Amino acid sequence: MKSFFSSVVTAALCLCSFAFVSCNKNENKTPDPLTFSVTKAEVEVGKTVEVTVKNGTQPFTVKSSDEKIATVKVEKEKITVTGVAGGTATISVVDKNQTTGSFTVTVKAAAEKLEFDKAEDGTMITTHGGGTSRKRMHAAADYSGAEIMRTLRDEVLNRSIEVVDFTSAIELLLDETGRCAGAVLQNMETKEILVARAKTVILATGGAGRLHYQGFPTSNHYGATADGLVLGYRAGAKLLYPDTLQYHPTGAAYPEQIFGAPKNLRLQEFLAKVL
Repeated sequence: MKSFFSSVVTAALCLCSFAFVSCNKNENKTPDPLTFSVTKAEVEVGKTVEVTVKNGTQPFTVKSSDEKIATVKVEKEKITVTGVAGGTATISVVDKNQTTGSFTVTVKAAAEKLEFDKAEDGTMITTHGGGTSRKRMHAAADYSGAEIMRTLRDEVLNRSIEVVDFTSAIELLLDETGRCAGAVLQNMETKEILVARAKTVILATGGAGRLHYQGFPTSNHYGATADGLVLGYRAGAKLLYPDTLQYHPTGAAYPEQIFGAPKNLRLQEFLAKVL
């Protein structure tokens, strides 16, 4: 009988010990982090996006890493993020049991719009271009170029695109298949040589009026020296409309022998002079 009671007590102690160890294991288990309907959200400035907490225990506490970029509020499991300014913020969430989680939100600035001239009913006004016989262009009063530059500049700043100042492209780079893959740059102040690699290259360098072809005066900006034409030509690009070249002014009254619009010049002759 004594042996029987001893066995029962031993078994009970073992059972209690097992239960105690099991409880300790459950207490030490790290809770799973909070998860969300998305891990990376996107929203425009002034607009909202909703993100749902998929697990955890309510109520939830939410916080934005930068309220100058995005603000947040929570209702039950729904988190509403409002875009304030362009950039990226981290949204941290804590539930009732102190379980944590986070997701990122990228705020994109609303696209800038060109303020071209419009009629009273809101339709776009179509007008003549310099030296054209038909109305085929939109304009912003007499500062269309400045308006385009303003819009592009603001978009570049809003999207945090890196701008390299005082630096000119001096040669385009080609990959092993012959596709343009970037450019060699030179800082005009320090003469430092840089390499910019890119999937796509866009040449937007203006015309060639400042070469004063045939000695003709021009009102083109001082950067209009055909840099883009030469870079593209050297890289093997086909030049569109190679038989003509336009520069300002597009009309002249004196001297009589150039009365009209002296803007079309032989591009082949021009390239022969500059290459």
